[in-house]
Amino acid sequence: MSRATWQCLYLVISGAVFFLVAVFHLLRLLYDWPVVVGTWTVPLWLSYVGLPVSFAYCVWAAWLLFTDRKTPIDSSFSGGRDRARF
Repeated sequence: MSRATWQCLYLVISGAVFFLVAVFHLLRLLYDWPVVVGTWTVPLWLSYVGLPVSFAYCVWAAWLLFTDRKTPIDSSFSGGRDRARF
């Protein structure tokens, strides 16, 4: 598989994971689900922070996946390495 294919696969998987995290934060807020890690009860306000952050990462992954932009994997992007030296 090419590097571009791996990058697309990475963006799809990470976007889906962050979407699921955002859904779980939303469900936790709607249904007041408790989360306990060891002996520590995770406060509900952490989901108020986690929901927009995880959703923003999901949108960012989708934006990177669907926008047409120059990336380092494109042959047209050389970062100045292929220019003639004067």
